[in-house]
Amino acid sequence: MIGTILIVLAGLFAAIIIAGLFISSKYRFSKSILIHADKKKVFNSIDELKEWAIWSAWSKDNDKTIDISYGEKSQGVGAIMNWKGKKMGRGEIAIKKSEPYKEMLAHAVFNKGIFKMDFQFTLEEEKDHTKLTWLVSGKTKRSAFAKILGRIIPKWMGKDIETSLKILKHHCEGNLS
Repeated sequence: MIGTILIVLAGLFAAIIIAGLFISSKYRFSKSILIHADKKKVFNSIDELKEWAIWSAWSKDNDKTIDISYGEKSQGVGAIMNWKGKKMGRGEIAIKKSEPYKEMLAHAVFNKGIFKMDFQFTLEEEKDHTKLTWLVSGKTKRSAFAKILGRIIPKWMGKDIETSLKILKHHCEGNLS
């Protein structure tokens, strides 16, 4: 009985290693939403990291223990946001590029560098609304386990991003100025 269990476990371990040889370490996915608000309002809400506490799924609403801090800047290139919480773990987001009302690029690091990814927000003005697209891309470590985990990231993180975009939509549409 124990021998059979060990053989099955060894087989699963070998399958993971072999599968990992053929799985790309890169991942990429995006989510979009239409927001009936001026692109300036939408852009300012994503470019100002302190506003993320209002609309991000990674907030006190999701982790009561989360502690968020900011660098010397909280908006535009060079802005940094750090967090630490029991549920949300540790992380940092740093804005790398900020092209007002068009695009914002940020680099995110989760849980001591286990996950590193880039966020690209693009805004397109369409009639009476703004189309916001949040693209997430990254690369896992070379291990088979990390590569397999990389296939799960879009599902795992995609739900949080969809939630965040819905909250952002409500925030921007409810606070038009």
